[in-house]
Amino acid sequence: MSTIAIPAQGFQLSVLTGTSPLVTTPIGQLRTAKRSGSKTKMIDVTNTDSPGCYEETLPTIISPGDVDFSGVFGSLASQIELQALQDARTLNSWVIELPPIPGSITPAGHWSFSAYVSEIAFDVDYSKEVSFSGKLSISGTVLYTSGS
Repeated sequence: MSTIAIPAQGFQLSVLTGTSPLVTTPIGQLRTAKRSGSKTKMIDVTNTDSPGCYEETLPTIISPGDVDFSGVFGSLASQIELQALQDARTLNSWVIELPPIPGSITPAGHWSFSAYVSEIAFDVDYSKEVSFSGKLSISGTVLYTSGS
C-alpha cells in the first residue's frame, strides 16, 4: 500500500461570524496554520497506599491548545477583521479545511473549533514582503471531520 499524503497547498482557515445568516470569512493569503495540540492536566494523587513507591496520577481537565497562523499581508478585509475580532474579545467558530487528496475533488477533511483571537502581529522589512501572524486560543473541543 502506498502512502496517502495530503498536500498543504490550498488549505483554508475561516472564521464564522453572525447568527442569521452565518457569515463564513476565509482569512486570505495564509502560509501556515499550526495547532499546539491539546494537553491533559495530570494531578499527583500519590499517597501512603500507592504501590511500590510509584507516583500515581489522575487526568483532570484538558487544555485544547492554540492555533498559530501566518501569511502575506495584503490589507485584505479578512486580515483586518482579525484585529476587530481581537478588540471585541468575542468567541467565534473557526474551521481549518484541508485541500483534496490528489486525484479527488472532495476536501480531505476539516477541523472545527471555537476560539478567541489572542494575538495579532505584523512584520515590515524593506527587503521583504509585509507579513502578518496571529494566535487563536481555543476554548472547548476540537472536532476533525473526514472529507471521505
